[in-house]
Amino acid sequence: MSNLTLYINKIADSILFDEKNKEFTICDGSLGTYKFCDVVRSQIVYEHARYKGKSPLFSHRVLISTFNTSIFIELKKVYVGVKIELSNKGKAYVYISKNPVIQHNLQFEEDYKIAKQIDKKLKKKKKDQKKKLFTNLNMMKQMIRTKKKMRKMINEESCCNYNFTSYLSNWLQK
Repeated sequence: MSNLTLYINKIADSILFDEKNKEFTICDGSLGTYKFCDVVRSQIVYEHARYKGKSPLFSHRVLISTFNTSIFIELKKVYVGVKIELSNKGKAYVYISKNPVIQHNLQFEEDYKIAKQIDKKLKKKKKDQKKKLFTNLNMMKQMIRTKKKMRKMINEESCCNYNFTSYLSNWLQK
């Protein structure tokens, strides 16, 4: 990888971001390399620990409550991960937890923070891409307006030099 490769905290063994090639590699979960431009959305998900490896990735999800002080809620062992929806209607998953964690304990909170960083980074890349596309679109609109103004000037024969006028009209026809 290049010098610009950025590893997020201690999860270099889960996901690797390559800024130079505008892609990320999932090392734990849906193995493979994906482009930032293919990301539609991402979210943090939790898989029931007893189903890991026995069924498709994150097919047995657990809903985690933020209300963690109740003694009536069963605290399940889960794997923390990130679900990434891709533009080709596919889904990729990243496991953050290496071992099952009990919801709301210290290791769970650390894994959750890491998952949140990944989710935030993917959303930022998507937002940056939209911004870049919007900027390019505005530039093209401005060029079209300029081209129309120049055509209007040529049609009004307000240019003083015939050679310059013919050069511009040839350029505008391209």
